[in-house]
Amino acid sequence: MRVHVEVYGCATTQAEGSTMEALARRAGHELVEEPARADAAVLVTCTVVDKTQRRMVERIQALDEQVDTLVVSGCMASAQPGKVHEIAPHALVLPPSNLDQLVPLLEEGRFTPAPVDKAGLPRTLEDGIATIVINDGCLGNCTFCITKLARPGLRSYPIESIQDAVQDAVDRGATEIRLTSMDTGAYGQDRGHNLADLVEAVREVPDRARIRIGMLNPFLGIPFLDDLLEAMDHPNVYNFLHVPVQSGSDDVLDAMDREHSVEDFEHVCERAREVLGEVTIATDVIVGYPTETEADHRATVDLLEGTWPGHVNVTRFSPRPGTPAAELDQLDGGLVKDRSRELSEVRDRLQRAHRSRLAGQTVEATVVEHVVEGTSQARTGAYDPVVLPEQLPIGTRVEARVTGGTPAHAEAEIAEVLDDAQAEGPRVAGR
Repeated sequence: MRVHVEVYGCATTQAEGSTMEALARRAGHELVEEPARADAAVLVTCTVVDKTQRRMVERIQALDEQVDTLVVSGCMASAQPGKVHEIAPHALVLPPSNLDQLVPLLEEGRFTPAPVDKAGLPRTLEDGIATIVINDGCLGNCTFCITKLARPGLRSYPIESIQDAVQDAVDRGATEIRLTSMDTGAYGQDRGHNLADLVEAVREVPDRARIRIGMLNPFLGIPFLDDLLEAMDHPNVYNFLHVPVQSGSDDVLDAMDREHSVEDFEHVCERAREVLGEVTIATDVIVGYPTETEADHRATVDLLEGTWPGHVNVTRFSPRPGTPAAELDQLDGGLVKDRSRELSEVRDRLQRAHRSRLAGQTVEATVVEHVVEGTSQARTGAYDPVVLPEQLPIGTRVEARVTGGTPAHAEAEIAEVLDDAQAEGPRVAGR
């Protein structure tokens, strides 16, 4: 069977799409890029905001017309299965909790629901990057979040399974290992341990690779923050933290039921810089939450300018079905657009400054992917993206002389190739 796999959304859904590709290929099916050539299509969906949902509706409709068998998975399949069947009555819905059942669903049109250890499933590599889901679900109750409805509860995967997955990825040439989930801060809370324990356990596995920790909500991370930073203070772990603050106003955070304060976020930033020194802190902000006032918006601008994150995701609030925030009176769209534009300008200024701080320096970096043909994207130990003007093999370590920066990356010349790795290309895990 020729199978087309199409993936949208966050690192977790990208990882799940990678696993489904590996499962289909391992079962002897041929993966094809073009839906028109496929007998079956697998669509891994995202429904985090309304704009994305509309895109998913378009893709479901298009793929349903192109293939004999359509499998819809991801968050929309779990949170809005009725919507999926309204668009494509004959589509097969595969919840993210049962993605290991893809092959029987493709071949027999049915599957047996059962808990699965996602860390133990095969996955493909994207250039030199392997993404490993360490837990499903979270412990938050944010009023705006539909993902909580798609992935209820918390299920963490065993440390031993994650260690094996990291080892497998390294053996196949991975240079970057991404530990990801809805909230990595929730990891292990159902098993009597935490993310710091996991990082300490897996950080010795990589040889040429580094570990990147995924999104961590402040209210869960603060209780073990010092232990986590100590575990991260290791050459095999990137100095990178993704800590979503969402707003610079405690009033808005309370309305969102975020369970952390502005001061908590500031504390995480301060401690990370104290312990790790050179570090990239990423964060997320939501613009135009229904209770947001002009003073709240100004507080968000001030917080970003005061904490100087190296990466900021700016998202306009989008009411999602089934969430408490969708029941609130919404702000004027023009007002939200203006606030979003201002925050985007702040973001670009901060990110450009973060990249440009390296200008004139010679930094060590490792090639992890090829985004644009003829160039290489490398990462420093603090996870700064550095674009090099040559296409070098994945895993190559270089000393690079930084010449400038954009909001998205630093630009550099190659001063010296330290280790010309000939990493193997992506392939399916053998286990």
